[in-house]
Amino acid sequence: MTETLSTPDLAAELVALLDLESLDTDLFRGPQRPGATARVFGGQVVAQALMAAQLSVDAPAVAHSMHAYFLRAGTETQPIIFRVERDFDGKSFANRRVTASQNGATILTLAASFQRPEAGLEHATAMPDLPPPEELRSLDILAGDYAGTLIGPLASRWSANWACHCAPGSKPACLSLLELAQRARGFGPCDAPCLAGNRRRRDDKRQHAGTDEIVG
Repeated sequence: MTETLSTPDLAAELVALLDLESLDTDLFRGPQRPGATARVFGGQVVAQALMAAQLSVDAPAVAHSMHAYFLRAGTETQPIIFRVERDFDGKSFANRRVTASQNGATILTLAASFQRPEAGLEHATAMPDLPPPEELRSLDILAGDYAGTLIGPLASRWSANWACHCAPGSKPACLSLLELAQRARGFGPCDAPCLAGNRRRRDDKRQHAGTDEIVG
């Protein structure tokens, strides 16, 4: 029977796997899970290779880019050797290449770039002031709220059983546009066109002139 580890035990096991043994300059040996006899998990090899690269970089530089290639399957019955190549060391960036091998055969190669924390431009958009998710109205509820306005295919889509919970953070723009069009043209809630591209001819004069209007 397989023993199920608790969350703290799993975290401790992960930390132990990342505790590489230094054999020489830029040469490390990675531990294996105790009692393991199967193929080594690819994520473990990548994590250990990245740790080997990190150990060769001066703090406080941290990895911001990484590419890895799995070349051969590894086994958990033997340790993995990680050799680090110092390709570049600059004022702000450093680049490393790592080769992971078992029995003299390369099982993984990894390239990583490290950057020292620096102040710079902020490109992220500020989070809008929105109510908590449990207070938002989902699409199916909104479809009921606007039952007299939202008709046709759009109403059917909003009322459908979605695989995920969809709740707009604010009033959808299409509803505002539809209400504005109704007020401007004097449409009542019963004959309001939906936003699916339905065509409505304004009057007989424009009909004879061949001019159509697309509402929405």
